[in-house]
Amino acid sequence: MAIALGALFSSLAVKYILPYLSAFVFKKIGYGAMVFSGIALLLSTSQQILKHDKLKVDIGLNDTKIKWNKVSET
Repeated sequence: MAIALGALFSSLAVKYILPYLSAFVFKKIGYGAMVFSGIALLLSTSQQILKHDKLKVDIGLNDTKIKWNKVSET
């Protein structure tokens, strides 16, 4: 139901707003939405990996160790 209402609102809004936007502005809005969603997905996925897989980075003077799910890489 929420998706249907969102789609209805979106189509009505675009019908009235789109004629006032130039192609350049429309592209910039689209690119901005893609960048925002990509960053949001990256952050949420990173948090899940850190929490679920227990990712740990140990930085030393001579080496760096990455521990991931009880597996160690140097």
